[in-house]
Amino acid sequence: TNRPVEALYDYQKAIELNPEEISTKIYYAQFLSERQPDKAMEILELIWQIDNYKSFSAMLMNNILTERGEFQKCGEVMKETIKVDPNNAYLWMSLGGCQFNTGNRNEAITSMAKAVALMPEKGPYRGQLARIMEKLGRLDEAETHFRKLIEIEPDNPVVHFWLAQFLTNHRPENLAEALKEAQIALDLPAKGRISKEPIEELINKLQSQTGPEQPN
Repeated sequence: TNRPVEALYDYQKAIELNPEEISTKIYYAQFLSERQPDKAMEILELIWQIDNYKSFSAMLMNNILTERGEFQKCGEVMKETIKVDPNNAYLWMSLGGCQFNTGNRNEAITSMAKAVALMPEKGPYRGQLARIMEKLGRLDEAETHFRKLIEIEPDNPVVHFWLAQFLTNHRPENLAEALKEAQIALDLPAKGRISKEPIEELINKLQSQTGPEQPN
């Protein structure tokens, strides 16, 4: 909201009038999360004790805890929440992120793979898993996920660029394919956070190694 003082008053008044209304408290905590995170955590930790609200409050807690770098506590919250909501892909992905940041990297991959299995068509989850697998040297598995991403999101230049980067860095025998994928990424309408410059840089690098792309 553009009027935070008025919003704060409205939330406080709503809770005063109906102190048992959990949804109002959740919205209030969400409002506070960027302004008064300590206060938001106090509210969320109480709501988190209620099973029906455990997942949603855990998601908000995850945002605050990861921003603070409290990955160990975040992981503990996610594990407990998953016991109540075991098929929630967001919780598994969040747990994987916490595990990765506390050095439990194989556990992180297991958790993230669970999230991908629960939501196989959700590109960002698969992309995060693929990139972590690449970092950890699990290259064959990473490549499988990068290629699956292109099947899922063929019009997303980011996933073509990721595959091009992967092939450039790890598959020197596939530089021609890397160049083709980079060119596709450049030709597609911009999407997400990637700009044209890194794609053009990669194309120039690949062309210097393979020669200009030949027409089909």
